[in-house]
Amino acid sequence: MEAIINLLEEYFAQSKDESYKNNLIAMKKLEHRLISHVDEAVNLEEIQRLAFSKLSLNTLSYYMTGANDEYTLKRNMSIYQQIFLYPSVLKDVKESKTSVSVLGQKISIPVIIAPTALHKLCHPDGEEATARAATACGGLICLSSLSSSSISNVAKASGDGHRWFQLYVKSDRTHTHKVIKMCEKYGYTAIVVTVDAPTLGYRDRDFKVKFAVPKNVEYEDLTTDEKTTKVEHKKDNKPKNELFSFFASNMDSTLTWDFIPWLRSVTKLKIILKGVHRVDDALKAQEMGVDGIVVSNHGARQLDTVPSTMEMLYPISKALKKIKNNNMEIYVDGGIRRGTDIIKAIALGARAVFIGRPSLWGLAAGGQHGVERVLELLRQELMVAMKLSGVSCLEDITEDLLRFRSDFTKF
Repeated sequence: MEAIINLLEEYFAQSKDESYKNNLIAMKKLEHRLISHVDEAVNLEEIQRLAFSKLSLNTLSYYMTGANDEYTLKRNMSIYQQIFLYPSVLKDVKESKTSVSVLGQKISIPVIIAPTALHKLCHPDGEEATARAATACGGLICLSSLSSSSISNVAKASGDGHRWFQLYVKSDRTHTHKVIKMCEKYGYTAIVVTVDAPTLGYRDRDFKVKFAVPKNVEYEDLTTDEKTTKVEHKKDNKPKNELFSFFASNMDSTLTWDFIPWLRSVTKLKIILKGVHRVDDALKAQEMGVDGIVVSNHGARQLDTVPSTMEMLYPISKALKKIKNNNMEIYVDGGIRRGTDIIKAIALGARAVFIGRPSLWGLAAGGQHGVERVLELLRQELMVAMKLSGVSCLEDITEDLLRFRSDFTKF
């Protein structure tokens, strides 16, 4: 649409014809239109704009921000424009299928709802609405340790749907053990250990707005008893960030690879490491028998100027493919906004992708139905992109389907 608008502006500048002016105005309104209901949305960007109109500055800043100058945040999105699809024609794609198995669990599309904090900042039903949406769409939710709904309530909302739990390891290992046992009790099938957060990344915007969790929202699972841990600050004019302070005083910054054997000793749940950047770390995870890894830079919220997730994914996938009988699955997150993005991630080695912010925008814009709409739009786009690329199932999506603007495959 940008190209059309530029063309209309050029014509209008030359001719001064009012019809061009009217068309230009109409096109600009279409490009940035604000819908009133998620069912009107034709893409995730429109749902995002609707969500923005409903959220407070405190919440919007928290979810939008990346670390420092947000170079990696921009890179996560822009990298997809440097990867081209190279379709094959005259293929039978009538029965194209988008389903995939992740750690033995079948989901309808290769999209997992990523662990993101405090969904009740977006909607009063919080993570329970998100979980119901995932189940309704045949998907999977990964619940955050920083959830504003409890492990048990999200499990009830999820019903017979698939659910994993993302684990931040606190200094109090007893608490970690209790949380794991809660997950086992309520039908979670995997523990997703975040490994890129020995401390919280420095996010300028959070300090500018002095981000704080509202009094009516609580961290439901960051407790060792029935009472929720709260963080209080004295009133002053210094930049504060409640979550940053909480991490500094509670999370285990001494965590090493030795944690994996301990985790294996206390649970039979699948183990996934989230936040892997490097080939050597991926190989170490495989050597230690980890069930899966998420190639992730934490939504670009931890360390700025690290590579985009797609740049990290390819060399990791390539290295793991060389290992005979390797069963460790690879997932990726960061910047997924289109069905074509999903195809590119799978072609570079991901079994499925995680989406974080888009599910939050859907929740803010329309509760459970809004999240369902996000997943449905991605499913529709993925199906169309697969058919137009000449593939009938996810297994047919290979690196041969891609061409690259620049040779980052040797990164």
